[in-house]
Amino acid sequence: MKFSNLFWGLVLILLGILFILKNLDLVFFDWRIFWELWPLLLVLWGIAVLPMKNIIKIILSFVVILITVLIISRSSGEYRWDNWHYRDRGDHYGWEFRHDDENDEPAEAEDQERITEKDSKYQEFFEPFDESIQEASIKLEAAIGDFELKESTAELMEFSKEGNLGPYKIISRTRGNKRYLELDLEKNIFRGSGFKNKTRLKLNENPVWEIEVGAGAADIKMDLRPFKVRNFEIDGGASSVEIIIGEQYEEVKMNIEAAASSINIKIPENMGCYIDVETFLSSRSFKGFDETEDGNYRTKNYQEAENKLIINLNAAIADFRISKY
Repeated sequence: MKFSNLFWGLVLILLGILFILKNLDLVFFDWRIFWELWPLLLVLWGIAVLPMKNIIKIILSFVVILITVLIISRSSGEYRWDNWHYRDRGDHYGWEFRHDDENDEPAEAEDQERITEKDSKYQEFFEPFDESIQEASIKLEAAIGDFELKESTAELMEFSKEGNLGPYKIISRTRGNKRYLELDLEKNIFRGSGFKNKTRLKLNENPVWEIEVGAGAADIKMDLRPFKVRNFEIDGGASSVEIIIGEQYEEVKMNIEAAASSINIKIPENMGCYIDVETFLSSRSFKGFDETEDGNYRTKNYQEAENKLIINLNAAIADFRISKY
């Protein structure tokens, strides 16, 4: 019997057992951590090519997978909240938490944490816009499902979710003229069979934005043309990502960490672009780019272009494409 057949058969069997135990509620883990453990495939692959006896490889593989399963099964996490009170905001119901910790937060910080969970199948909340806010940062946890950003709003941010994943919570902090927003999932909660998660996000066009997306098995479409985006970061695994870059900000920096993902980026025709690329077993298509002496890529008009996009790409087993519109 070939070791490769036995090796990958063992991997599939153990992963299948893990999924079964999860569906039967016999073990508990957060799906986000599962998608973040894609480097485990590299570890197993490394074991497979080591010059040693097959039985030793099998034992090592079993030990690595067993340790991983034990870590995952204990990763659900616990949350403790104090000083909660209920509030009614018309059509929006939820919980509000206010906390100021002088030990780890500046005195001027304003922290808020809210979660709307009257009906976890549908959530809708917003962050009011304050004209004093000149910069804003948002972190979005896009674990599984369909995520879309293409519209603006008079509020600072609007969020809506439909499906059996969640609920989500929003954390808001203010530091001077900058607002920090985090959209996180509560514990790994799926209601009903299978999963459904359809999320829509709207942002205000006035602030300068920094956007960070953590993705796993997600379909993400973001049209950033209306917004002043200074930094954009995405950490994706098994995701399909489509990003359209605009010309509202002079220099946009983008950081992409991807595995087993398809990423398509569209930029304006006159925008200059530089790509610092490091890929492994990945396909890439950079039409209109020249390769530099250090193995990176840039457009012919990069130096003289008024608007620039700088991409730091680190991808494994992914398909990365960039095109102009």
